Amino acid sequence: MSFLFSDCGFREEDPEELILSIPSDPISLDPLFSTDLSSRTVGKFLYPFLFQKTPEGKPAYQLVESFRLSGTGKIRSLKLKLRSHLLSNGEELRAGQVRESLRRLVTTPSPRKNQYEFIKEINVLGQKEIELKISGGLRQAIDVLSLPPAGIVCCINGNEKKLEADSFETLEKTI
Repeated sequence: MSFLFSDCGFREEDPEELILSIPSDPISLDPLFSTDLSSRTVGKFLYPFLFQKTPEGKPAYQLVESFRLSGTGKIRSLKLKLRSHLLSNGEELRAGQVRESLRRLVTTPSPRKNQYEFIKEINVLGQKEIELKISGGLRQAIDVLSLPPAGIVCCINGNEKKLEADSFETLEKTI
């Protein structure tokens, strides 16, 4: 992994190039299993997030253009309108891909799975609109959806076979 982010030769700097210095090899590039600092640091640059925290700790919206929380009672509806976002293969991110990534977050046994139990249901309302049925408040939802495990793994498509954690195919499809 270290060789992926290093180079011995001299060349002209590219302002679009990202150079990282990490203390050790990441344990996993899968956001669900990113439990160490190196994995989380690399994951922040590999995966888009619905919400992110600014350095000051305030919420920012990376993939979400707007949102609306409605309903009363234990289960409420959080509707998210997604921004246009191009994937590395040039395709536009679709709500179905976000749904599959969030479904994986909620159902896959992982170290932080219990943090996402507030998500009760995930529905696609349109190509750029998704609805989360949640328990709890808006602040909790935004905070937890901005954490490293909630990175949107864009390559997952409901018609494809499920990706195995830490497999070569997962790494190949995500990068």
